[in-house]
Amino acid sequence: LALRSSAKAVARSLLKKSIKRNGGLPKRGTSKKPRKDKKQCPCTIKLGGKKRQGDRLLKKAGSKPKEDECVDLQLHSVRFLDDLTIHKDMVGRADPITGAEWENSSLKQFKNEPVGYAGGTQMRVEVKFKVIRPPKEKAVTGLIKGVTTVKKKDGSKIGIELLMKPGEKVTLPKGSTGLVGPLILRAKNNQKDIDWEKMTQFYNQMEIDWKFAPTTTPTDADFKPVDSSEHQVYVTLNKPLNPLNLKEGEVFLTVLHLATSNSGAKDDAEAVWNTWQLFAEIKNNPQNKYRSESLGPKGVKNWKGDPIFYYPEGLGLWDCSGTFEDFLIAKKNLVMLELGLIEEDKKNILYGSCGYMADLFRESLKVNHIDSQIIDATAEAESTDENAPGLILIKHWALPDDPERQSYPNEPEYKWYLHLHEDSMVSAIKTGEVGEDGLTYGDIKNVLNGLPGQHVETPSEKIFGNHGIVKVLLKEFQHRPYFDPSYGKTYIDERDFENKAVDGYANPLYKKDKKGKKIPHFYHYKVRRSEGLNNIHFELIEYY
Repeated sequence: LALRSSAKAVARSLLKKSIKRNGGLPKRGTSKKPRKDKKQCPCTIKLGGKKRQGDRLLKKAGSKPKEDECVDLQLHSVRFLDDLTIHKDMVGRADPITGAEWENSSLKQFKNEPVGYAGGTQMRVEVKFKVIRPPKEKAVTGLIKGVTTVKKKDGSKIGIELLMKPGEKVTLPKGSTGLVGPLILRAKNNQKDIDWEKMTQFYNQMEIDWKFAPTTTPTDADFKPVDSSEHQVYVTLNKPLNPLNLKEGEVFLTVLHLATSNSGAKDDAEAVWNTWQLFAEIKNNPQNKYRSESLGPKGVKNWKGDPIFYYPEGLGLWDCSGTFEDFLIAKKNLVMLELGLIEEDKKNILYGSCGYMADLFRESLKVNHIDSQIIDATAEAESTDENAPGLILIKHWALPDDPERQSYPNEPEYKWYLHLHEDSMVSAIKTGEVGEDGLTYGDIKNVLNGLPGQHVETPSEKIFGNHGIVKVLLKEFQHRPYFDPSYGKTYIDERDFENKAVDGYANPLYKKDKKGKKIPHFYHYKVRRSEGLNNIHFELIEYY
């Protein structure tokens, strides 16, 4: 009994000491423990559902702060200055991004848009802050800065400070919970102006930490964390060339993404090659990467990661008309949906012809200030009639050797009959009209394991009057300067294109009109094989 009584006395003594050390018992009806450090201010900033410690301004280290000395700031908006004007292309629209790219005006309204800069320019930002907990005794004057990290050409990282102009300051008024700013900050390193490196860069999540110092002559230790923001930032190699369908200094987001997202290019040749690898699968040449073989389509995508198809099943030439912007926003889909020509599930499909694919690759190069040429591949030698040009049959087509399956077996070359219908290059076949199997067009048959296109094993169109490709003018690509973004192939010249892509040629058949005049019998052709005789002609054009 004596031992138990003694033990209880010791336990009570220890409990009292513990309670005293921890600042007393919690209040009745609450499970919260007392604060261990009475010097700490109860300031917090709630942003995106996450609590963060606010800035605590203490008059003297180690002293107990008064309530009005505790100041909290919350980032309200960040607007990037001197940047590229981005048109955010999506189905149905391509509106320019205006105003602040990052904005947290309320918990229900949060904005975070991508940013683009040209290499060699300086990053400047306009920021605003909201005073969550204002000073109560007197106004507080100090400085605000942002801190982030970017890459250099040598692969190393460098710290960037976004600083106010010397002599400028920010004042937090007594008792005011309004907005502070706008404040203009510019990128510096060691107090010196710094520009973006001339190198393609893509920061999917570039974090900027924002800090405040309650003095106009601060040391690094005086700056305390206020808030942070994350930004998607694209940096081009150089100032972009004039874009298609836009003004100088403007760029479509998909084009900017293709130009820079495969980042790290330090010169023009690298920029071309990095972008091309988003269009083509590559068999690497370890001696010279620019002589690597392009095996076929990589499956090019827009900035959201949506596939951009080259003639997908059920959509053909006349479903692809319009401007380059129309192509990026799938404008034709919405028109056809309204007319009942396509189903609801096809309205968001991005797709295009060879001309759009050529424009897409060329525009991506122009973002990095790299010019190139649009080339139109034709089979002009097949027909001397400008009203009925010859056609190119893209691989693969089956041309039967059996004379009984040839409409013109006695002809030296043009032995086969080709029948198309509707004004399309390879139209959908109506049962019984041309070929009941759905693949036969007169004497010849569409072989489905042909030349694949972007995201399509067998493009819906395989007979062309012309085909658009891009010629890159840099010396690094003189050995194979012709890039075909539709098929993910590169060519040395016309003959190389013919060998890799062409199965045959078609010449128009003729009939007589009511007056007995000879006129082209449209959709009816005679066909010959491609014998590698260089019947392709490359012609320079401005754009498709």
